[in-house]
Amino acid sequence: MITALILGIIAGIFTGIVPGIHINLVAGVLIGISAWITASPLSIGTFIFSMGITHTFLDSLPSVFLGAPNDDTVLAVLPAHKYVLRGRGREAILLMTIGSLLCLIIAVIALPLLVKAFPFLYKSLSPSFPVLIPLIILFLIFREVSWRRLWGFAVFISSGIFGLIVLDTTINQPLFPMLTGLFGMSGLLLSLKQSIIPSQSKANYAFIERKEIMKAVGTGIIGGSAITLFPGMSPAHAALLVNSIAKLKDAGYLVLVGGINGVDFLASLVTLVTLSRARNGALEALSTFLKVNTTEMIYFAGIALFAGGIATILTLIFSRVFALMMNKVNYFAVSIGVISFIIVLCAVVSGFQGLIVMAVGTAIGMIAPLTGCSRSHAMGCLLVPVLTYLW
Repeated sequence: MITALILGIIAGIFTGIVPGIHINLVAGVLIGISAWITASPLSIGTFIFSMGITHTFLDSLPSVFLGAPNDDTVLAVLPAHKYVLRGRGREAILLMTIGSLLCLIIAVIALPLLVKAFPFLYKSLSPSFPVLIPLIILFLIFREVSWRRLWGFAVFISSGIFGLIVLDTTINQPLFPMLTGLFGMSGLLLSLKQSIIPSQSKANYAFIERKEIMKAVGTGIIGGSAITLFPGMSPAHAALLVNSIAKLKDAGYLVLVGGINGVDFLASLVTLVTLSRARNGALEALSTFLKVNTTEMIYFAGIALFAGGIATILTLIFSRVFALMMNKVNYFAVSIGVISFIIVLCAVVSGFQGLIVMAVGTAIGMIAPLTGCSRSHAMGCLLVPVLTYLW
């Protein structure tokens, strides 16, 4: 078990800091070679779960410093990018890490409540999903001011049609080129005019009011838990929705995003146990090796705390490495290097079709910042496919 735990943390480091490599990819490989795996089911489950928890902490690094998000961190890219351009990239990482760790600890404490509440809430909410999700979408669009609503609607529809097409293809890892184009490459291209990146602060302090962090952690717990009940909705959706109510500033918002990520993976385990619904590929793989009951769930809660503690330390260490690397070159060179790396990685992971997807996604992703509406409307790439399934 200790060996599986350590290997899982190592795998989570790899999937977290390398853009485009997700835990679902590793989980898929495990299922593919399951016939040759001789370890016990609980050991395999330990590996998968510790990898997933570690990943949720370290995937903030490429999102903040490289602008290469996944579906959990896409909406943290813009405020985090502001921190990097102010020389405070490590502070952004610390804020997200604080949120992840605090919300994970509270989620473990609240585990008995979640186990009892999830079946009741899902039974009550599921009949209204076909209506409730469109209402949420309209609410987010009408938050825009005047004519920006039209642009927000255009971004949502275009990204939604784009998502329907992409997710209906046989492209390997389609989310990587799609989300990287919509949220990563578009921002990187627009920021090329910033020729020099400010020196990243050697200090690792987070400047945030106690009231703001309490609000962020509280809403992170609620958002990260509740979002697991909604089909197709990611932690990014939860961050956007709850922040529409909480109205957190950039620092609080980063704590919120980190907190939702910290809660989501553990809450997804509760969903698997109580509703027999796997929220992601990693937990789907775990369920193929091991039937998780309440006893195993308590065990995995302990794994989550241990892996989360180790991941917190590792994330802060790696943030220093990333910051030092960013200090040695100008921002234009960093952006060109990251763009080139993402293009090559996309070609390797998703092939020529993936490059086309990323190019189209980049074009759509540039509409929002150029017109002044929220880039979050591009999450239609995931929501529209979900709505077509529900209807």
